[in-house]
Amino acid sequence: MPVKTFRLKKDILYIKPELADSFQDEFLVESIRKQILEKNTKNLVLDLSDFSLFLAVRIGALVSVYHFTDFQSGKLFIIVNNMQAKKFIQTLSFGTTTVIYNHEKMILEKIA
Repeated sequence: MPVKTFRLKKDILYIKPELADSFQDEFLVESIRKQILEKNTKNLVLDLSDFSLFLAVRIGALVSVYHFTDFQSGKLFIIVNNMQAKKFIQTLSFGTTTVIYNHEKMILEKIA
């Protein structure tokens, strides 16, 4: 499963995993973590807006834990397409994670 990355600013990395017909979410989470470590960027935007509620929560919560473990002073913004996903990920995440429902455009504009 491809993971697209690009820099929004010098210190902010944007990651958008692409959905495939069949994939293993453990492999996807590990691919995302690898990108975070390779790019060595403590501030990250993870776009999960194409994912279902279940996958967004599972992937978002796991990436949040990994991100916090690797960059305690970093910021993680997770974009989701479902208000329930936002609530679940916020509950399962650390204080360095902000979950954005993809219709909250003002917050996205402040990041970029």
